[in-house]
Amino acid sequence: MTARPASFDAEVLAARQVLMGTAMKLTSSKVAAEDLVQDTIERALANFTLFHGGNLRGWLVVVMRNLYFAQHKRARRWVEDPNGAAAASLIQPQEQEAVVYLDDVVRRIEHLPFLQREALLLAVDGVSYDEIADRAGVPVGTIKSRLARAREALDPGSRRT
Repeated sequence: MTARPASFDAEVLAARQVLMGTAMKLTSSKVAAEDLVQDTIERALANFTLFHGGNLRGWLVVVMRNLYFAQHKRARRWVEDPNGAAAASLIQPQEQEAVVYLDDVVRRIEHLPFLQREALLLAVDGVSYDEIADRAGVPVGTIKSRLARAREALDPGSRRT
C-alpha cells in the first residue's frame, strides 16, 4: 500500500472552498453541499492513487460530480412514505429515458480527453474562457476549440464521419 503524501492531503483540503461552490451549484442546499464536499474529500483521499498529476481541483470536481450523480440516481429511486412514516420507503418507478440519457451524458463526459473535460467542467462551473486559458497556459482560441470539440462529443446526434 502506497503512503499518501502529506502535500496531497494539504492540497485537497485547500480546495475545499472551490468544492463548496461547485457543491452549492449542484445541490442548492448548504447542508447537502457540505455533505457532498465531505464525501468528495473522503473519496479523494481514499483513492489518491487514481490521481496522476495535473489539475487537482479539476480532478476533485470530477470526483464530486460522479459522486453526486451516483447519489442522485440512487436517491431518485426512493420516495417518502405517503403516510408520513419516517422509517418506511417505497420504490418509485424511474423515468427510463431520463436515466438512460443522464447515464449517457456522464459516460460521455468521463470519456472526453482530459484537456477537453477539464475545460468543459470549468466552463460549466462559470469560469470565464480567459481564466480557463490562463490556468491552462494556452490562448483563448484553444479553449474555445476544446469546448467546441467537447460539446460535439457530448451531442449524441452529431457524429463525424
